[in-house]
Amino acid sequence: MNQIAIIFPKDGWILQNMGEQLVARIPGAVTFRHDDPTIWVDGGPLDQPGQVNYFINYAVMKRSTAGIDVALFTHPEEQGQLAGLFWKIAQQVDMPICMTEKYVEKLLVRGIKSTYIIPGVDPKFTPKLYLAFIGRYGSYGARKGSDLIDRISRLPYVEIIATQGQVSAENLPSIYQYVDYTLVASRYEGGPLCLLESLACGRKVIMPKDVGLACHFSEQIIPYEVGNYESLKAVVDKLFEKKRRLAEAVAPYTWDAWAENHIRLFAKLKRNISPEIRDNSIDKILNPESCKVKNDQEIYNSKRENTMQTIERKLQQLEQSSFCINHRLVQDKSTHLPRINLYAAEHGLSEINLHLGCGGFHLDGWINIDNYDFDPRDSSRHGAAYDIKMDIRNLEVQSSSVSKILLVHVLEHFVRWEAIELLQQFYRILKPGGSLIMEHPDFDECIYFYQNCKEITRTPIGELNIGFTQFYGNQWDKIDYETHRYVWTKNEMNNILLHIGFGPIDISNQAKFHVQGRDMFVIATKSKL
Repeated sequence: MNQIAIIFPKDGWILQNMGEQLVARIPGAVTFRHDDPTIWVDGGPLDQPGQVNYFINYAVMKRSTAGIDVALFTHPEEQGQLAGLFWKIAQQVDMPICMTEKYVEKLLVRGIKSTYIIPGVDPKFTPKLYLAFIGRYGSYGARKGSDLIDRISRLPYVEIIATQGQVSAENLPSIYQYVDYTLVASRYEGGPLCLLESLACGRKVIMPKDVGLACHFSEQIIPYEVGNYESLKAVVDKLFEKKRRLAEAVAPYTWDAWAENHIRLFAKLKRNISPEIRDNSIDKILNPESCKVKNDQEIYNSKRENTMQTIERKLQQLEQSSFCINHRLVQDKSTHLPRINLYAAEHGLSEINLHLGCGGFHLDGWINIDNYDFDPRDSSRHGAAYDIKMDIRNLEVQSSSVSKILLVHVLEHFVRWEAIELLQQFYRILKPGGSLIMEHPDFDECIYFYQNCKEITRTPIGELNIGFTQFYGNQWDKIDYETHRYVWTKNEMNNILLHIGFGPIDISNQAKFHVQGRDMFVIATKSKL
């Protein structure tokens, strides 16, 4: 009997890719073309009791089956023959899976419970910094900075497009528009003309501020010291870092994670809907000792295998067994761990407990992390007591390696979407059975305190009600990170944690650190599945 059947079109587009990514990672999963008439006959391969039938997307589902029906809900169509089908199929399936929280909320308004799983990104999509060099640097040697161009071009995250006089004037604009920046490496120049052309195409120019026309465009160039490689590299590193940070925002969204979230959901559905059926195949999938699920890099490499040269395959194997720092330094995992894991190892910690946004509050036995040094203007905290200085939005720690995470009045300092991304990150890095512990203001109770409580706190802008202060945070010290961006209700927090995968979840107003009754106290456990 088939345990998981995945039905999708074989048309070479994104839905086929999604289906194939799952099939490659779920051992024993079978796939059917949505337009195969034999799968829709009564008693056919989709009518197996207890079998999960996953339709990618909802539009390929022609009828309900005797199995457990799950469908991917991309977006509703407003016109044409598919208009209204999104909402109709959502009522028929056992679980709609949306691609974004937006449609989870829209379905909930119609009384339909659903969840969302964000798709993955193939590892071939990596950031690079593209620079244009316009001219013949080989003909003029040191004056044109050929030595600098040569060294910068060796950086693995830099791609230099050098025209070398081989690009016609008609095609030059496309070069400027293709790259991120134009690079001038000259030690002295009358112009260069490419400065004017690049700016005319809307591209900034990296060049020495004392060369040629640069003094006329100080706001439009990115300067470095003339002839100084380290100065130029510092500029290039900083510009690439912007791209790297963008890439980090989607780092959690791998095809591995996408598949793992589906596997957990399928297992939960089978236990809830068909508890009398032994879920052997899913048990195997969740047991790493009995079955190894291919990862993103393995699948990507297998697709390229026939066209890669031997040396490229060796490099890929090296990267798979290493830890990459800033996308360019390959190090041995045994000696180079992510910063937090390395700190734990060096300090003999038997488990990793993270106290995030610690401020001046140091907890023994925990790794205290904050991104800010103490600012004397800051009346909301007293000192900086971090063990590691780090942005908690990008924690450098291995997945599933953390036992506990504690945040005391931290989450409200982030806008809603950033807070959700934080919670998703926490789920990823926690061990199965690990705990997320948080205390922060409760929006509903803050309103109650504002309307009914006479207790005040003295601030530089006057006496303020202790409920009112939580809506906006510290608005008097002129420190951006001390303001409050979003205040949660208990119900909203519970729903978001459930959607991410946490459970069980305990939320009360028994605050442990600040104001009981006003603040919520959350303990959310990562499922052991």
